[in-house]
Amino acid sequence: MSKTATFSHKGGLDKQKRRSRGLKKRFPCEKTVHIKKCNLELKSKIKNQESRIKNQESKIKNQKSRIKKNETQVNLHLFEKGSS
Repeated sequence: MSKTATFSHKGGLDKQKRRSRGLKKRFPCEKTVHIKKCNLELKSKIKNQESRIKNQESKIKNQKSRIKKNETQVNLHLFEKGSS
């Protein structure tokens, strides 16, 4: 055995050594909390992506309407030019 780590009868590091190394024993409840936190983060990322997609769709819709408006103006201009 090494001199730096003393092992308890359970086979893991004892509390003192665990604290000094900055290691933390994981409990099942901590894992579920971590999983829930990850799920919330993923859900918020998905929500953000969905809102970005909606914004892009509205931009495309606006561009299409602008193009249509420009085309009608050009056609009207050409019609006026042709009639005069």
